[in-house]
Amino acid sequence: MPKVGEEEQEEEEEKAESFAAPLPRSWPSVPKRPRTAVALLPLSSSSGHQHGDGGGTPCTEVAAALDRLAGTYERVEVAKQKEATRLEERRLEAMRDLEIERMRILVDVAISASAVADTATAASSSWLAAMQDERLDCLN
Repeated sequence: MPKVGEEEQEEEEEKAESFAAPLPRSWPSVPKRPRTAVALLPLSSSSGHQHGDGGGTPCTEVAAALDRLAGTYERVEVAKQKEATRLEERRLEAMRDLEIERMRILVDVAISASAVADTATAASSSWLAAMQDERLDCLN
């Protein structure tokens, strides 16, 4: 039973870490089916395939085994869907982080280009002013 508590605690921690709303699922959910209660009696070694006290048949045992298998399958499918949802959330978060980093790089490049352009403009205007001063000096 401690595993169940740990799993629930991990799920709650994952929910707390996730700030976004749950993602819409594109796959159908696993339908819940009613559980059937079947009592299995231990096999009696003297009666061959018959159960002790005449309570069950081999079909009952097979039905109970299939029921347990169905329950296990349902749990596995639910866990698989939760994992797929968790992975999709992580993928979207990584994509968002990459987009933010890309925007930061673009802004840095734009700022650097602007600074270079401002420097070039300032240099060319000072060069142009110097040329005009020289021209005026030559005319005088």
